[in-house]
Amino acid sequence: ELLPQQAANLWNRFRPAGRNDIALDVAFDGRTWAPRATITARDASFEDAEKFPYRVTGATGTILINGGATEDPSPPVAGPVSIDVQLQGKADGAPVLITGALHDVPLARPPGGEAPKMPLGWIEVSGNSIPISDRLVAAIPEVEARLFVESLHPTGRIDVRWRAERNSPSDPEPVLAMNMRLVDCRVLYDRFPYPLSRVTGWVEQRGREWKFYELRSRDTQGRTVVEGEGSLEPRDGTHRFQLKLAGEAAPLDQTLFDALPENAQQAWSLMRPQGQIDFVADIARREGQLEPTVRLQMRPHEQNLRVEPPLSESGYRYRLERVDGDFYWADDKLTMKQARAEHGRSVLTGDGVWEALEGGAWRLELLGLDVDRVEFNRDFLLAAPAGLRSVIDEIQPQGAFALFDSRLEFTKGAGPTGPVTARWRLGLSCHQASINAGVPIEGVSGEVFLSGQSDGASATTAGELNLDSLFWNDLQLTQVRGPLWSDGADCFLGEGASRKLQSTKARPIEAQAYGGAVRLTSWIRRGGQTRYGADIKLQDIDVTRLSTEWLRRPETLHGSLAGQLKLQGIGASMYGLTGEGAMAVNDADLYELPMFLGMLKVLRNRTPDTTAFNRLETKFTIDGDKLEFQSFDLLGDALSLNGRGWATLNREVHLTFATIIGRSEFAVPVLKAFVSSASEQFMRLRVDGPIDNPEITREVLPAVGNALEQLQADLGTRSSTNTPRAASTPPTRY
Repeated sequence: ELLPQQAANLWNRFRPAGRNDIALDVAFDGRTWAPRATITARDASFEDAEKFPYRVTGATGTILINGGATEDPSPPVAGPVSIDVQLQGKADGAPVLITGALHDVPLARPPGGEAPKMPLGWIEVSGNSIPISDRLVAAIPEVEARLFVESLHPTGRIDVRWRAERNSPSDPEPVLAMNMRLVDCRVLYDRFPYPLSRVTGWVEQRGREWKFYELRSRDTQGRTVVEGEGSLEPRDGTHRFQLKLAGEAAPLDQTLFDALPENAQQAWSLMRPQGQIDFVADIARREGQLEPTVRLQMRPHEQNLRVEPPLSESGYRYRLERVDGDFYWADDKLTMKQARAEHGRSVLTGDGVWEALEGGAWRLELLGLDVDRVEFNRDFLLAAPAGLRSVIDEIQPQGAFALFDSRLEFTKGAGPTGPVTARWRLGLSCHQASINAGVPIEGVSGEVFLSGQSDGASATTAGELNLDSLFWNDLQLTQVRGPLWSDGADCFLGEGASRKLQSTKARPIEAQAYGGAVRLTSWIRRGGQTRYGADIKLQDIDVTRLSTEWLRRPETLHGSLAGQLKLQGIGASMYGLTGEGAMAVNDADLYELPMFLGMLKVLRNRTPDTTAFNRLETKFTIDGDKLEFQSFDLLGDALSLNGRGWATLNREVHLTFATIIGRSEFAVPVLKAFVSSASEQFMRLRVDGPIDNPEITREVLPAVGNALEQLQADLGTRSSTNTPRAASTPPTRY
């Protein structure tokens, strides 16, 4: 209260306390004070309430005003004021050194209440092992810088050297420079609260710009686990902030989980990662942003990562191990680049995106997916969507499968019990695989293209076959092409699939078999006992190849086979199979078959004519393992045989043939039936037993024999009414 106003202003700004020795010379000319003083601090404390309100205690040293008080008896001269500072003190118990040289120091505030500018000159503060306290953080004059430092929640100690310098009256602001070394600090940033301990590094201030570099966090063994750098820069009335943290072998534990944004935690809970990762966290607030954004770049550390994503609503998870690749988190989206993972023998590669949606919903999309050695095992079936699971469980795929250039998309609805839906576009390659399509199909090799969707309860799949080869009942089909369609209840191949796909053209399954063409349309109906049906058309099948490659017969057979076969069945047993068909062999050379060879021998009692029959026609029905032949006709230019009977798949035959002179197909239908019936009254062959060694019997002229027997009976009756012959007379023979 006793001080002049100018001195009181300085007192209020620095708020001195403690014990000081003061030597003061003051002169006043009626208008201006002219001070000259020496202040010797003995145990003083003070702070700069305007620029840095952080109190220094236990200060010793000197402050000289205008050179300090002297023995010179002449009074001080009014004019510019200079201040020289040389003090030692303590900041929260740590030693600090304050030095400075200021001149042209104003003793009064500028008019209008403006904040005074820093006097010309410099001032420097330095100290070692200063504790980072709340008081120290609260004293930071820059509001944005203070808020940022507060968000870091720093603790520990620092070594600091701070300097402010203003060299010209034209400089509006002093040049601020600070070098701060972090010593054994701990940081927990609000926007990415991953605790960093044993932190060292540097903080540098130049003017209003701050930079952080060589930041390192170490574990208890002294190994660097996180490195970082960052900056804080003024931009258009706000501050642009960026902090980059790079971690190595960071454990995927609860600590890291707690540091992630909320949607990233949702992705974590979904995928359940375990192991270690290397990561780079880029935390930034740019112009116009109220809150900083967090971007993460992650890579499994030495493939030490496992995840367990759900693929359906079933609750079961599909475990993936040795995960590798680049993973990015930004804008509530997880992006996967060149990802790789293993499940058992299966190896998965591709890209992907996981995206958070409103209400706790999410979407997972896998792109360019390749899977080597796909295993449709129990793990896959438990995790797969219900509709897809039922299809796989029904067809029971086995063997070598792989996915290529595929795409999978899973979407979970809002809420904790939201349904999981799926869509897919798959390229499936097969090598010597097998499936159960109502009947067993083996040796499947080639490609299948599938697209479909599932709502969690059911699934539909459409596709295109591009198979090189497959075997059904040891019958090989090659170049198999055509459409397919399937849902949880039905599966269609060929024209039925075309109708389901609303195609303008009905397309069958087309294939090659033994030099000829095969066209197939089939269906399978699941639920309870499996039902199936097929319509098969054959054209130009090479009988030579068919007999040697499929039937594996030693005989040399020739001809061209054509026909049609309609089948339907229940279950996997042959006894549930029924159907009908018609077959024809043109340009036939079949005489080497044991059955035909034996028939020719019986007919002619000599070496058979190899050109006796040149066409085979047959119509039949199928009931289980039995074929019922309505007609089994062997046609030749000179002789034809019309047959009927039955055969079994155990190669047993029971056939009856009637002879016809000439080619029976040239006969008028009414006459043909008459001649065929009449011919049985003259010659009939019976073929019974194994097809490779049947028993062939001939009934010769049965109608003539019957007439002779009747004539003999009639003659015997007449002779009994005449005079008897002598007993020695021999009987008459015809």
